[in-house]
Amino acid sequence: MIIKASGKYPKSDGASSDLTAVDTDNQGGAGYVSSWHRSDEFIAIATGVASEQVMVYSFDGSTLTQVETINAGATCYGCDWHPKQEFLAVAGAVGSSQVIIYSWNGTDTLASVETVNVGVTCYDVRWHPSGNFLAVSAASGTKEVIIYSWNGSDTLTEVETVNLGNYARASAWSNDGNYLAVTSGDTTKALLVYSWNNIDTLTEEDSINLGSTGYNCSWSKDDGFIFYGTSDDTRTVIAYSFDGSSLTEEDYITYGATYTSAVATSRYGSYVFSGKQSTSNASEKWIYTYKWDSVAKTLTEDSSITYNSYGVIFPAASNKNKYLSCGGNYVSATYPGTLRVDSTGLRPYRAPHYLSKIYEPITWTQRTSSFSTSNIFGVVNDGSTYWVAVGASGKLATATDPTGTWTQRTSSFSSTDIYFTTYGSDGYYVAMGASSKFATATDPTSTWTQRTPGFSSYITGAYYDGTYWVAIGDAGELYTATDPTGTWTSRTSTFGSDPIQYVLYANSLWVIVGNNGKMATATDPTGTWTSRTSSFGTDRITCLGYDGTYWVAAGASGKIAYSTDPTSSFTQITTPQTGEIWGVSYYDGSWVSVGDSGEVYSTRDPRSGWTSRAGGFSTSSAQDVYGDNGYWVAVSVGGKLATAENGV
Repeated sequence: MIIKASGKYPKSDGASSDLTAVDTDNQGGAGYVSSWHRSDEFIAIATGVASEQVMVYSFDGSTLTQVETINAGATCYGCDWHPKQEFLAVAGAVGSSQVIIYSWNGTDTLASVETVNVGVTCYDVRWHPSGNFLAVSAASGTKEVIIYSWNGSDTLTEVETVNLGNYARASAWSNDGNYLAVTSGDTTKALLVYSWNNIDTLTEEDSINLGSTGYNCSWSKDDGFIFYGTSDDTRTVIAYSFDGSSLTEEDYITYGATYTSAVATSRYGSYVFSGKQSTSNASEKWIYTYKWDSVAKTLTEDSSITYNSYGVIFPAASNKNKYLSCGGNYVSATYPGTLRVDSTGLRPYRAPHYLSKIYEPITWTQRTSSFSTSNIFGVVNDGSTYWVAVGASGKLATATDPTGTWTQRTSSFSSTDIYFTTYGSDGYYVAMGASSKFATATDPTSTWTQRTPGFSSYITGAYYDGTYWVAIGDAGELYTATDPTGTWTSRTSTFGSDPIQYVLYANSLWVIVGNNGKMATATDPTGTWTSRTSSFGTDRITCLGYDGTYWVAAGASGKIAYSTDPTSSFTQITTPQTGEIWGVSYYDGSWVSVGDSGEVYSTRDPRSGWTSRAGGFSTSSAQDVYGDNGYWVAVSVGGKLATAENGV
């Protein structure tokens, strides 16, 4: 019998940030919004530099080199590279062309392909994650928020407008593309959030009466929080939670007699970057990073850097998370700074960000797994360096590139089957399986040490929430520990002797699922677990996933159910899958499920649209799937391993 269960720790940016200057460039004028090309090889910046209001720099990791300039005729305030095509959108105070779309030849040339006369100065442009729409923030008039559809080559078509009665300073699309946050000059509605129907309609969901104006905002990676830069001396950077309809203030940072120009979030969402403005002292701290704790909902200063300019305009994180670009709003020989780049010290985000939230993994390619014909039961990535796969007869393999070489390692399991592996933010890799075996390692390529949690039978999964490890077992057993190498304590799971198949923690909630349709939740894994109704009847639930909005459970007979609150109810959907689903996973805008008969399915919306993909597994039962660092990896019985990329 194949036993499959898993719980994967959501990847983070790393333990801390360390801002370090890399390069600066002074063109004799203020730099405003900068934008990283999806390759991270180019940076565009909108400026107030005479005759060079749009600039493009190449960046090789150490040096900024100006490769193109555009004389737009007047100050440009905003710019944004298209998420998947070679276009740059620019906003400014340019005569009769306040919005301009430039094509990019990939090396050194911008060429205008579309212009729009909005009639007033435009401050900001933001492409929708799909690339099909462009949001424009404009000065006061009859329409301050404008949405254009984009035909993919040379035409913007106005599809929606909002009259705020005051200027719109900036906007930010949620990562899933379903919401637009707008900052405005109306102190009674300084921050607004609209839902977007992805066609032609914005609907206001909530707004904030701040009593002062705001500059820009940025979403957390899971779209559950918005970080807002303001001119309020008492609450300069504010963190709001957002549940789809309401904004709630959770925490804030105060600078005093200064104001924040803008904020940006790191790619994994663990850090908030803040650029500060003032006219007081040029040689002071101007760029900050704050560690964001999504559980405690707190911002804590992590690092900062002094910048010889009277302030910083709109920090922008590079797509791969390694760098931060900022413009300077006061430039002279003494205080240089049209454009600045700092390294962040954060964990690289290797996903191709230009594809995120746009496409599903379509093409799967079989790779050499090094397992021969031995079953592979689990796979995980640590978010930075290593992929780890585990399987029958104690086999364990690692790879730094899942499309390349997988190397067998000594697992310490001898010939015992390994059913599961995961990685925690405390730096531990764990593996577990039959005969109550459980091992840990700090380097998966080196020594794996056996531990004794106390299970009586198979250990089927584990998860780490930043404080507690929770491990689950075949006999309804559940153990917790703060250190996976130390003491484990038995807890009551409510499953009796029924196997627990999967454990997951997200959004301040622990969830376990297993045989006979059983499901239980807890807010504290060391305390009471409460049985919940799963909608699976007596069918086995094998796996869980969470995308920031929806929890998804899957299992026997191709069943899939979703919920926004596991403590309430799950809704079954009709799926084309027929066999048992052994793995379901969410990564970067897409869901993938795998199961019996080698079935592989994907969708962007877990409630519908599950589409069959050719995984190359033939009839071999696919056992697990995991996405991170730009790749999806699926594994199966018979030693098969396949990879895919979002959008490819």
